[in-house]
Amino acid sequence: VQTPPGVDSFGDEDLRERVLIVDDSPVVRKQFADHLSERYACSEAASVMEAFAQLSETEFSLVITDMIMPGLSGIELLRK
Repeated sequence: VQTPPGVDSFGDEDLRERVLIVDDSPVVRKQFADHLSERYACSEAASVMEAFAQLSETEFSLVITDMIMPGLSGIELLRK
């Protein structure tokens, strides 16, 4: 069995690349996380402000964001 890049042979989540999923819909966040979590360590944020808080504490390899959300938009998140 070949181990995906970024994961040790024991599936250590700390060694996997991190993905932040930002969407105001919990259903959409869960679908992305369910699909990606086998290979990536996924975190979720329900708003841009929540995403900013997580980004200030953790480094992510990728941010997947909804573009239209209440408050600040996904474009504003990516700009900052």
